[in-house]
Amino acid sequence: MDQNNQINDAAHNIEGPAKSGRKVTINNQLRKRRAKGKHIDIKFPKEFAKVCGQHASLFKSEITVLVRTIPLQVKMWRDMDKFHAGTTVDVWRKLKQKFPELSEEDKDCAMRQVESQYNNWRYRLLQAYRNNKPRQQHVSPEDWQWLIRNLWTDDDFQKRSNQNSINRGKQEMGSKVGTRSIAQIAYDLRDPETGEWPTAMQVWRATYQKADGTWSISTGEEIMTKLQEVVGTHQEKISSAPLSIVEHFTLVLGRMPNHSCGVGIRAVNRVAGERIRLQAQIEAYE
Repeated sequence: MDQNNQINDAAHNIEGPAKSGRKVTINNQLRKRRAKGKHIDIKFPKEFAKVCGQHASLFKSEITVLVRTIPLQVKMWRDMDKFHAGTTVDVWRKLKQKFPELSEEDKDCAMRQVESQYNNWRYRLLQAYRNNKPRQQHVSPEDWQWLIRNLWTDDDFQKRSNQNSINRGKQEMGSKVGTRSIAQIAYDLRDPETGEWPTAMQVWRATYQKADGTWSISTGEEIMTKLQEVVGTHQEKISSAPLSIVEHFTLVLGRMPNHSCGVGIRAVNRVAGERIRLQAQIEAYE
């Protein structure tokens, strides 16, 4: 069977009941806390621009529910409002309704989280298609056909997808461990009195060292040794960087165009770094 026939078969394989799979998540924990009037602790520290705090998981769970209402017929997230006008405005409005704690200053970080989880959801749908699994019930037949014909079989998309797979395979450190992001682990390790962030070595140890002192990854001890070594040779560079922990990991794990190795966040460019530095100076004088 040639490729065109395979595409046609997959696109038209929509008769009968769709695969139920996992049911769409309903964020019951958030609803229960709201009903009891309990505080929701979510933060977007400028150092990492990722959701942190005691109830970060509730925020992510709500986005899991929300992304399933976002249009699928668009090639990239950045084109969403071009083809589906008002979508991102509506998403932000719904998030603020669920989380009154959000401020306009949080918008950029919150919407990055939405984009990330939206892309992850579409990646899971792609994996289902590649494994010849049927359409899931929360995806319409029209959306399924569009994804197959206009995205997943597109040459440019396949090239990007293959390159992303190669890049993920090269990563020494993922963006999360279990259900906690690396940023959340670092946030939890802050000094409770001063708010000072942990060192790269503290984050590495908390992430990959087991209670018995052994490492959960084969390169754990080797990278820890390198982190300790560069402190002696590049202390000034680490200390003067906009984000010391990011610079420290970069000196050991390397630098990628769109990813800050070691902390699972987007790369800190020069403009963003300068903004963070200025903000820190302002806060120091207040």
